[in-house]
Amino acid sequence: MLRGIYTAAAGMDVQQARVQVLSNNIANLATPGYRRDTVTFTSFLTHALYRYGEGRPAPVGRHDLGAAVGQVVTDFTPGPLVNTGDGHHVAIAGEGFFTVATPAGEAYTRDGTFSVDAEGYLITPAGNRVLGERGPIRVNGPFTISPEGAVSAGGQVVDRLRLTAFDNPGALEKTGGNVFVAAGDAGPRPAAGFRLMQGWLEQANADLAREMTDLLAATRSYQGAARLLRAHDQLLGRLVNEVGKV
Repeated sequence: MLRGIYTAAAGMDVQQARVQVLSNNIANLATPGYRRDTVTFTSFLTHALYRYGEGRPAPVGRHDLGAAVGQVVTDFTPGPLVNTGDGHHVAIAGEGFFTVATPAGEAYTRDGTFSVDAEGYLITPAGNRVLGERGPIRVNGPFTISPEGAVSAGGQVVDRLRLTAFDNPGALEKTGGNVFVAAGDAGPRPAAGFRLMQGWLEQANADLAREMTDLLAATRSYQGAARLLRAHDQLLGRLVNEVGKV
């Protein structure tokens, strides 16, 4: 009886986590460079079952009390590229992230929605300066970016965008919808095999139809687990009351 309650409660917890992650993916569909998240699951309180005979136990299977949330995993599949016609926009075709300076240190993003601040520096929508090989990139006005990352202003190359790739992108941690920081085993290295496209932006890699379908399935599963929990609770209440009258 209690096992059924535990299983239903665990199912509700898992589906609630899925709903939260899927809802966040949908909320960031319009966020350039956003990477969708998924939830992994693990077995909750797994027990081995044994048959005892001839003086020794023999395994006959396993008994699970449902699923539990494992971890939230980011999908680093590239998103579609769209032509915006805005010279301040830059998309990465290939591997790598733009490297930016934040108050907490270096961070990485695929969002190439750049602008120029009052001091002439290239910045992100959050106001963080975009880094080149020489440090923060200063253009002081209109600029162009070559497919290889050379930034030119006033007819001269002022720097080259510093693109960073990772041997283990799974170790990157989100600090915002489309900004990441590197953990100890991320393995940062200079990006190679990329092409920069000025006047283009990379869209989120989340697909509305898929996310909505998964969200609907998670919501229905949550509702089913909730009904199961209520049924077990009512049955347990009846059992307690009836046994108490005996």
